[in-house]
Order: sequence, then structure tokens, then C-alpha cells
Amino acid sequence: STFNRAVALAEKEFPRAGLTEDDCDVYVADVRRRVRRAWIPPKDETASAVIIVFTTHQDGHIDHPSIIQSSGSELVDSSAVKGILDASPFECLPLGSPKSIVIKLKLDPRVDLVPQVAPSPIGKFRNF
Repeated sequence: STFNRAVALAEKEFPRAGLTEDDCDVYVADVRRRVRRAWIPPKDETASAVIIVFTTHQDGHIDHPSIIQSSGSELVDSSAVKGILDASPFECLPLGSPKSIVIKLKLDPRVDLVPQVAPSPIGKFRNF
């Protein structure tokens, strides 16, 4: 599949580029954090996790996310793609990275629920 070829290519390039596994883990953790902040999953008790894959380029811009495993809910799937698009562009890839990397995210509406936002006493919105 295209995804497997992209992953294999990225894995070959990481050692030559000097990018460590820790660098990649930190970068992907930051991407996931940003997506979780941007994603507002609809309430759907029957939906499971959705798995989405996308390519992130050196400048942090992404190619359009693709769903490789549906949650079973079109609303959850489309909101997850929207969350990724809303969270991007991401930070630039770490120094020594290949020109792009493939990221696979698993988003679960039962786990990744975003707390409601309410006004703070000084009139700005905050998460709690």
C-alpha cells in the first residue's frame, strides 16, 4: 500500500538524516496534542476510534489526511479530519529530518473528548 511504502521510505531515511527515535516521538506527541486541542468530536456513543494518516512536510504543512480505519460514524470521521486540518500547519520537522514524514493518528471520541470551554472571570475563554 502507499502508506506502507511511505513508512518504509521514512524509516530508511531517519538513520541517514540523524533523526533519532526520541526526536520523532516528541514531534508526533506535539502533533497529537495540537490535534486533540483542535478536534471537537461529536457525541456518538456507538462510534469507535478513527485512524487517520497524513504526510507532514519539513515546513509543517500537511497533505490531506486520509482515513485508513473508520470509526463507524461519518460525523466522527469528518470531524477528526477537520481537527487535523484546523491544527495544521504544525511546527517544522526537527533538524535532520527527511523532507517529509508519515504520521498515523488514532483518535477515539470516547477518550479524546475536549472539555467544554467557558468564560474565565476576566472575560477570556479558557480550557479546564
